[in-house]
Amino acid sequence: WRYTPILTLFPPFVHSALYAMVVITSLLNVPDGDAGPDFMTLDGVITMFRDPNVVFAGWIHYLVFDLLIGRAIAQDALSRGWTPIRHALLVVPCLGFTLMLGPCGFLLYSCIAASGLLGVPAVDDRELELRLQRLKAAPRGKDE
Repeated sequence: WRYTPILTLFPPFVHSALYAMVVITSLLNVPDGDAGPDFMTLDGVITMFRDPNVVFAGWIHYLVFDLLIGRAIAQDALSRGWTPIRHALLVVPCLGFTLMLGPCGFLLYSCIAASGLLGVPAVDDRELELRLQRLKAAPRGKDE
Protein backbone atom coordinates (compact mmCIF):
# COMPACT_ATOMS: atom_id res chain seq x y z
CA TRP A 1 0.00 0.00 0.00
CA ARG A 2 1.53 3.32 -1.01
CA TYR A 3 0.68 5.13 2.26
CA THR A 4 2.37 2.56 4.51
CA PRO A 5 5.79 4.29 4.62
CA ILE A 6 4.15 7.52 5.81
CA LEU A 7 1.74 5.84 8.24
CA THR A 8 4.53 3.87 9.89
CA LEU A 9 6.11 7.17 10.93
CA PHE A 10 3.02 8.13 12.95
CA PRO A 11 3.74 6.10 16.15
CA PRO A 12 7.37 7.27 16.41
CA PHE A 13 6.26 10.86 15.74
CA VAL A 14 3.59 10.74 18.47
CA HIS A 15 6.00 9.14 20.94
CA SER A 16 8.68 11.71 20.06
CA ALA A 17 6.24 14.52 20.88
CA LEU A 18 5.39 12.80 24.18
CA TYR A 19 9.11 12.40 24.90
CA ALA A 20 9.73 16.10 24.25
CA MET A 21 6.90 17.07 26.62
CA VAL A 22 8.18 14.79 29.40
CA VAL A 23 11.78 16.03 29.03
CA ILE A 24 10.78 19.71 28.91
CA THR A 25 8.51 19.26 31.94
CA SER A 26 11.29 17.50 33.84
CA LEU A 27 13.83 20.19 32.97
CA LEU A 28 11.45 22.97 34.01
CA ASN A 29 10.72 21.29 37.36
CA VAL A 30 14.28 20.87 38.65
CA PRO A 31 14.19 21.37 42.45
CA ASP A 32 15.88 24.50 43.81
CA GLY A 33 19.47 23.88 44.77
CA ASP A 34 19.73 20.90 42.39
CA ALA A 35 22.46 21.17 39.77
CA GLY A 36 20.16 19.72 37.13
CA PRO A 37 20.71 16.72 34.91
CA ASP A 38 24.25 15.45 34.38
CA PHE A 39 24.58 13.56 31.08
CA MET A 40 28.38 13.66 31.12
CA THR A 41 29.08 10.99 33.74
CA LEU A 42 27.72 7.53 34.45
CA ASP A 43 27.02 8.57 38.06
CA GLY A 44 25.03 11.54 36.79
CA VAL A 45 22.92 9.33 34.51
CA ILE A 46 22.35 6.82 37.35
CA THR A 47 21.22 9.69 39.57
CA MET A 48 18.82 10.94 36.89
CA PHE A 49 17.29 7.48 36.45
CA ARG A 50 16.24 7.43 40.11
CA ASP A 51 13.40 9.77 39.08
CA PRO A 52 10.39 7.83 37.64
CA ASN A 53 9.74 10.65 35.15
CA VAL A 54 13.25 10.28 33.73
CA VAL A 55 12.81 6.50 33.54
CA PHE A 56 9.56 7.08 31.63
CA ALA A 57 11.33 9.49 29.25
CA GLY A 58 14.14 6.98 28.77
CA TRP A 59 11.65 4.22 28.00
CA ILE A 60 9.94 6.40 25.38
CA HIS A 61 13.37 7.27 23.95
CA TYR A 62 14.21 3.58 23.51
CA LEU A 63 10.76 2.82 22.12
CA VAL A 64 11.00 5.51 19.43
CA PHE A 65 14.39 4.31 18.25
CA ASP A 66 13.31 0.65 18.32
CA LEU A 67 10.28 1.55 16.19
CA LEU A 68 12.40 3.48 13.69
CA ILE A 69 15.01 0.71 13.44
CA GLY A 70 12.20 -1.85 13.04
CA ARG A 71 10.70 0.28 10.28
CA ALA A 72 14.07 0.49 8.53
CA ILE A 73 14.49 -3.29 8.81
CA ALA A 74 11.03 -3.91 7.32
CA GLN A 75 11.62 -1.47 4.46
CA ASP A 76 15.01 -2.97 3.69
CA ALA A 77 13.53 -6.48 3.69
CA LEU A 78 10.80 -5.34 1.30
CA SER A 79 13.38 -3.82 -1.03
CA ARG A 80 15.12 -7.18 -1.25
CA GLY A 81 12.14 -8.95 -2.83
CA TRP A 82 11.00 -10.73 0.30
CA THR A 83 8.86 -13.83 0.32
CA PRO A 84 6.38 -14.69 3.10
CA ILE A 85 8.53 -17.65 4.21
CA ARG A 86 11.75 -15.63 4.39
CA HIS A 87 9.88 -12.83 6.13
CA ALA A 88 8.38 -15.17 8.75
CA LEU A 89 11.59 -17.10 9.38
CA LEU A 90 14.21 -14.36 9.12
CA VAL A 91 12.73 -10.87 9.44
CA VAL A 92 10.02 -11.30 12.09
CA PRO A 93 12.46 -12.69 14.71
CA CYS A 94 14.75 -9.72 14.03
CA LEU A 95 11.85 -7.34 14.59
CA GLY A 96 11.05 -9.04 17.90
CA PHE A 97 14.65 -8.79 19.02
CA THR A 98 14.73 -5.15 17.90
CA LEU A 99 11.69 -4.29 20.00
CA MET A 100 12.96 -6.07 23.10
CA LEU A 101 16.76 -5.80 22.74
CA GLY A 102 17.21 -3.00 20.15
CA PRO A 103 20.86 -3.30 19.09
CA CYS A 104 20.76 -7.12 19.15
CA GLY A 105 17.87 -7.18 16.67
CA PHE A 106 19.60 -4.67 14.43
CA LEU A 107 22.84 -6.67 14.55
CA LEU A 108 21.01 -9.94 13.80
CA TYR A 109 19.19 -8.42 10.82
CA SER A 110 22.39 -6.82 9.53
CA CYS A 111 24.17 -10.18 9.62
CA ILE A 112 21.28 -11.94 7.86
CA ALA A 113 21.05 -9.22 5.20
CA ALA A 114 24.81 -9.23 4.64
CA SER A 115 24.78 -13.02 4.25
CA GLY A 116 22.56 -12.71 1.16
CA LEU A 117 19.78 -14.86 2.64
CA LEU A 118 17.28 -12.09 1.90
CA GLY A 119 18.51 -11.28 -1.60
CA VAL A 120 20.04 -8.03 -2.74
CA PRO A 121 18.33 -4.65 -2.38
CA ALA A 122 16.37 -3.61 -5.43
CA VAL A 123 17.35 -0.42 -7.21
CA ASP A 124 14.48 1.64 -8.54
CA ASP A 125 14.54 3.01 -12.09
CA ARG A 126 15.35 6.55 -10.99
CA GLU A 127 18.36 5.45 -8.94
CA LEU A 128 19.56 3.24 -11.78
CA GLU A 129 19.33 6.16 -14.22
CA LEU A 130 21.29 8.42 -11.83
CA ARG A 131 24.03 5.80 -11.49
CA LEU A 132 24.28 5.43 -15.27
CA GLN A 133 24.53 9.20 -15.70
CA ARG A 134 27.35 9.35 -13.13
CA LEU A 135 29.20 6.58 -14.92
CA LYS A 136 28.85 8.34 -18.27
CA ALA A 137 30.02 11.65 -16.77
CA ALA A 138 33.01 10.12 -14.98
CA PRO A 139 36.39 11.15 -16.41
CA ARG A 140 38.05 8.42 -18.43
CA GLY A 141 41.73 7.52 -18.64
CA LYS A 142 43.94 8.30 -21.67
CA ASP A 143 43.96 4.66 -22.80
CA GLU A 144 40.21 4.49 -23.35
